[in-house]
Amino acid sequence: MKVLHVTADFEPKWGGVYHAVTGMADSLSKHTDVHIFGSTRTKNPDAGTPHPRAEVFPTASKFQFSFAIKKKLEEAICAYDLVHIHGLWQFPLSYAAALAKKKGIPYVYHIHGMLDEWCLKHHAVRKYIYSALWERAHLNGARRIICVTEHEEKQLKHFGVTAPTIVIPNGITRDDAEAKASKELFLKKYPVFESTTIITTLGRIHPKKGLDLLLRAFEKLFQPPGRAKLIIAGPSEDKPYERKLRRFVDQHKLGGHVIFLGPIYGDEKKAMLAASHIFVLASRDEGFSLSLLEAMAQSVPVIVTDACHFPQIETQKAGIQVSPDPNEILSAISLLVVDERKCQEMGEAGRRLVLAQYQWDAIALKLVSQYRQILEEEKK
Repeated sequence: MKVLHVTADFEPKWGGVYHAVTGMADSLSKHTDVHIFGSTRTKNPDAGTPHPRAEVFPTASKFQFSFAIKKKLEEAICAYDLVHIHGLWQFPLSYAAALAKKKGIPYVYHIHGMLDEWCLKHHAVRKYIYSALWERAHLNGARRIICVTEHEEKQLKHFGVTAPTIVIPNGITRDDAEAKASKELFLKKYPVFESTTIITTLGRIHPKKGLDLLLRAFEKLFQPPGRAKLIIAGPSEDKPYERKLRRFVDQHKLGGHVIFLGPIYGDEKKAMLAASHIFVLASRDEGFSLSLLEAMAQSVPVIVTDACHFPQIETQKAGIQVSPDPNEILSAISLLVVDERKCQEMGEAGRRLVLAQYQWDAIALKLVSQYRQILEEEKK
């Protein structure tokens, strides 16, 4: 079985979709012949992190139109049994769907949270027109739409999509799930965090991620903040928003306690999470956070907003769920910083949850099962 994955913004700095696609493809490759076509806004894609199964096409705009990827899709698509499209609103994805439909090749969609309310409000007029002209029809032509949460499945119905859906969560690699990192690697490089309570958040610097809510909670945590330090790790996607966050830090004299670490990957990222006492995801809207799974895999208790759509955090006692509100975030942090035993119990519960349900190798088997069902349906 040959499967082509088509995605956009195929760079680690753009966060979850890149890591979901590569992790998924690596595990799927044990059962299928997998190839990735990915567009990128970087002029020299080879300067980034290459992936052995990917062919990357630089583009000149956010819409990510490229004659090169258009031509490649036209030349190659008929060599595949199935096309797996990741995301919405960009040329390579829409063209792959249109071309697959024209050639009679079944295709499936992963929308990766791109029908969240926050996403739909961003460039709302453009997305409304795009949906009316192409996107809704492309979604309804899919043989399956794979939703990462039940909430996303409801969003699709509300959007007017009638194609069959199934809920299959994202995951993390076996190495990320099972290997416990040594915090010493991180503390040796950043000795400023020695003998402190480390509160960490990891993700793109973007208003959607609610970092301003977390900063307001942290500012109230201790006055002065004492020995606690807040790590904000991840690439900046919104420079004006980042400047706003930094102004808040300066105005409230938090410079020694809030550290913008920038992008962090691989073993260093795992070591940072292992050194953390609490992980917070204060998102106003979230599809499915891989950084949350990575933190839980390192036995870190987590605090998440209900906008993350991850109710298992509370049902499995892996952390605390709150509203996207600074006071609720503050209350949750305040509870955990003084209760080491509760932190340990929640951290262990989170690790058990990830090992049991959120590893790519197991999730890939569910995807392969769907692929096979679709191909059998095509024969009838």
